[in-house]
Amino acid sequence: MTYSVGVVGATGQVGREFLRILEEGERADLPISSLRLFASQRSAGKRITVRGQEHIVECAEPDPALFAGLDFVVSAIGDEEARVYSPVIAKAGALNVDKSNAWRMDPTVPLVVPEVNPEAARGHHGIIAGPNCSTNSRMKAASPSGEHSFSEWRSFCLGPISMTMLLGRGDYSRPSMLFAAALAMQFRIGRI
Repeated sequence: MTYSVGVVGATGQVGREFLRILEEGERADLPISSLRLFASQRSAGKRITVRGQEHIVECAEPDPALFAGLDFVVSAIGDEEARVYSPVIAKAGALNVDKSNAWRMDPTVPLVVPEVNPEAARGHHGIIAGPNCSTNSRMKAASPSGEHSFSEWRSFCLGPISMTMLLGRGDYSRPSMLFAAALAMQFRIGRI
């Protein structure tokens, strides 16, 4: 079985990272037969090559017909947009894996960290919420590494976890990451 996959927000930082991961090669756990890319009107028409095949970015519209025939849609868009697009994608019959904050606290939408609670995905109704990067890191670091189920793991007492997360936003992300890297280097060599 192969899957038809869509990416909404394909030209943004998270969308581009997803496409970069796809560039790493075929995945036995996600055989893709077709790939469609969606973005804002500003990015529509851009050409992006993924796995040696050129794709033209389509203009994302909240219309179920646009997503018809897709099995999975990864959305890497803002919260307000996700509240509009996720139900539309689900209505089209595709499973939407959303990376925004829009659905994370909704009790009817499973929040899935694949390495920790993949079984939670079975309870979806067309939308799965993905964790933010800090949650993802903490959960992976503190997870039981397969020795216990997630429900057993939740009953363990953990000590405090100390982390530093450096996050960027939108068009400012790359300069922010470079600035954060420079600060980290200054800290490491003892200048701050």
